[in-house]
Amino acid sequence: MTVVSISGDGSDMSKPNEEIVALLEGILERAKSGDICGVGVIALHNDSASSYWIKGLIGTYGLLGVCDMVKSEIMEVLQS
Repeated sequence: MTVVSISGDGSDMSKPNEEIVALLEGILERAKSGDICGVGVIALHNDSASSYWIKGLIGTYGLLGVCDMVKSEIMEVLQS
C-alpha cells in the first residue's frame, strides 16, 4: 500500500522509514538523558491500523494542547 505523507511524498508502508527511525532514536536519547519525562505516541502501522501508547508523567494541560495541534495537522492532511 502507498500512502501520501504530510510532505506529499508517496511511501511504501512495507519498508522502514528512515526519517521515523531517526526521529525515534533522537527521542530515545532525550528520554535517556532525562529531558523527556512523559510521552503520548500515536502510530500508523503498515497494515493501516493505528495504535497509541502513554507512559510517564503526562498530567499537564500543555500536553493536551500539543495533542490538539497534532490532530489539527492530521485533519488538514486528510481534508486536502
